[in-house]
Amino acid sequence: MGYTPHVQATLQSYDISHNCGNARWSAIGARDIDGWLAQRSHWDAITFNHGLWDARYDVATPGAKYRENMTAIARKIKLATSKPLFITTTEVLPGTPNRKNPTIVGLNRIAVEVMRSEGIPVLDLYTISTQIRHLHTNPHNVHYTKSGYKILGKAVTDELASVYGIQP
Repeated sequence: MGYTPHVQATLQSYDISHNCGNARWSAIGARDIDGWLAQRSHWDAITFNHGLWDARYDVATPGAKYRENMTAIARKIKLATSKPLFITTTEVLPGTPNRKNPTIVGLNRIAVEVMRSEGIPVLDLYTISTQIRHLHTNPHNVHYTKSGYKILGKAVTDELASVYGIQP
């Protein structure tokens, strides 16, 4: 949700939307994806991500279940658009409540494996986030400053342009 306004501002000729609320855990995505996709009869492109909520160690999603959820989501998205783009989860800094970065790394690895097997391009936003970590609001939070979200949003629009030719 954080970088969506920046994507919307860059791609003004497109109707950019975010699912109602927050997708949260991959289990919720797997459960609700049909309803989200049914909100339109046609999707030019779909970017998606799950991982940050799945990494919460108070309710963590086991790797096998995460793989199952991500496979189900990816397959349904591929049926809805010819331009899917998976976005890896950003870095979690030390001291962030309820999450540890090694869990993010593991979930990203699983997601990338799933996307490769499904033929879905991947934007490695994790690596980009490690390069701009100083733009986090604080080391105890998963959210970015406005300028941080702008950089992340630019990475998304640049990837859509590179992979699918989607231009402002």
